[in-house]
Amino acid sequence: MFDGDPQARAKDRDRDRAVYVVDAALRNGQITQQDRDLRVERARAAHTIGELETLTHDIASPPVPLPPTAAPPADSTVSVPLATDSVVVIEALAASTSLTDRPSCSD
Repeated sequence: MFDGDPQARAKDRDRDRAVYVVDAALRNGQITQQDRDLRVERARAAHTIGELETLTHDIASPPVPLPPTAAPPADSTVSVPLATDSVVVIEALAASTSLTDRPSCSD
């Protein structure tokens, strides 16, 4: 996963890459939260590429990095999708309000 001499000094971006791989392994169920926390702590303190390699060598495969985020063109619109749970809550509130806030039809 890491190129170069294992004795070479690690850069911040090397440490960030190791943390990214460890976090992905947690999300994929390859390691436990406790293992993740220990590996991240050690990655942040690593001095060499070899130390980072040791922390990530047993993880199945490194995740594909996300593409860089580009700013949308000035004339484009950006839509933000709502979470499904939010829609359900809004619909439930609307339904309960419409049932309880109706004027009574008493003669």
